[in-house]
Amino acid sequence: MRRLAALISILVLLPAMIAAQTGGRFNIAVLDLQMAGGVPEGNRVTFSDRLRLELDHTGRFSVIERNTMEDILGEQSFQLSDCSTDECAVEVGRLLGVERMIAGSIGKVGQTYSIILRMIDVGSGRVLIQRNVDCKCPIDEVLSSSIRQAARMIAGLDAETVLLPRAGVARRGDIYIKSDPEGASIYIDGELQEGVTPKLLESLPAGIYTIRLERHNLTGSSSVFVSPGEMVHLEVKLERGKSSLKLISEPLEAVVFLDEQEIGRTPYTIVEIAAGRHQVRFSLPGYLDHEETIQLKVGEEKRFAARLVKPATLEITSSPDSAEVFIDGKLRGKVPLKLEGLAPGKYKITARFPGHSREWVKRIRLREGERLSLAATPPAAWLVSDSRTAGKLEPGSTGTARKAFSPLLQSAIIPGLGNLSANQPRGLLYMIGFGVSVAAAFYSRYEFDDYSSKYEYHIAEVMDSRISYSERFDHYVNASHEYDSMKNMSNLNRAAIGTAAGIYLWSLFDAGVLAKRSGSGETGRESETGLELGLRGMADGAAPALTVGLRW
Repeated sequence: MRRLAALISILVLLPAMIAAQTGGRFNIAVLDLQMAGGVPEGNRVTFSDRLRLELDHTGRFSVIERNTMEDILGEQSFQLSDCSTDECAVEVGRLLGVERMIAGSIGKVGQTYSIILRMIDVGSGRVLIQRNVDCKCPIDEVLSSSIRQAARMIAGLDAETVLLPRAGVARRGDIYIKSDPEGASIYIDGELQEGVTPKLLESLPAGIYTIRLERHNLTGSSSVFVSPGEMVHLEVKLERGKSSLKLISEPLEAVVFLDEQEIGRTPYTIVEIAAGRHQVRFSLPGYLDHEETIQLKVGEEKRFAARLVKPATLEITSSPDSAEVFIDGKLRGKVPLKLEGLAPGKYKITARFPGHSREWVKRIRLREGERLSLAATPPAAWLVSDSRTAGKLEPGSTGTARKAFSPLLQSAIIPGLGNLSANQPRGLLYMIGFGVSVAAAFYSRYEFDDYSSKYEYHIAEVMDSRISYSERFDHYVNASHEYDSMKNMSNLNRAAIGTAAGIYLWSLFDAGVLAKRSGSGETGRESETGLELGLRGMADGAAPALTVGLRW
């Protein structure tokens, strides 16, 4: 009969023991507290049950309920009312199959209540920890506050626990920690330790410790009791850690997709979700989808809110309607072009017209739900021959010119050419200097126009009261930078034009005056040199062509 009762007790306790081991808790039982010093005996059950509850709330123990204890012990005719010694507590613990027993008393001296608790190791029969809490207070405060304080102290959560001395044995112990997989960071009672698993931690004060191991998104935890003079071997299997996630959108009722799987509508809370990287997407008719990657840490309670915006529309036309439209450098089609579903923000619009080397460029900012129309106009038609800008002609124009020129007229067309025709090498310097100056003038003018466009955009944003003050201030700062750049380009443009004009005039003076004084050996060849310039217009309005020839 006793064997049958023992078997039944094991079957009853097995689920609780497994749960305790899985959750990293110690499996304990609590003897009813002894009432002393005038404390009413009728409070025994109330105080004892409250202690069981508070011990369970510490998260470090799995406490067997009173009814379960009475059922198991009743099968073996064991009377708990007669159990008050540590030896009796050990016997009860063995019958219940627990690792630790909690026993104690509540007494009163004068106006002070004293709670004394002790933890007894069932295997060795030793008292591991003893704590006391004194309270000069009403008895109802003992129930509501003092018992909670005593429970937390016996669990090692508050002040340092008091360990009973044992002759010839040190009061410190060691923990050897292993994990699967290895290389996990070690946290003891929430404090990060040096090194990773496997790790030997020596000379720890005896008591209860909560060990948490983390490796990337893997985690594992366990509670251990370090006995004086002993070494605890702990091996923890790491599993992917959990987090919680609350998803909110503005407006609400958006469909939520987590890692491409629809999970519901906002507001939506996921109580347990694997830690790590996840893809979240919100979708609502009439609004642009909002997609973002979020990173969840182990144990994190994350709140993620997304603001959905209405799409903008952009329409682009031009005359002629053969322009190609690029948005932020990407070809989007030919005009007329209508682009829907654009996200609010800044864009650079570029239109390229056939037969024109210059582009039409416009910088814009689309607002939420805005419909914007733009009309692109082609810039002036620049004639290009052999990849060089040669001059501006109207389509359909024709003309030819073929004539030998003097050095002065040659330098009037191309600075330095007259000097070269007169065998003066410095003419090459005039050509290079004039070419560099002209290039600098065109470059600075192009940059000035670009900075000017940006400046006008930022100024328009500064004057826009629909955006926040901080955004307007940022646009003001950017406008100041663009204005400074405009001034620099303007100064460079004036300097380049002045330099080109100076070189041009000096080359004319050199070819017309100085070249004649350099001797007849040079001017004598003047009739043998010349420049042929031809402008040929193509029929049917095609682009004209430029031919330049030199004969010596």
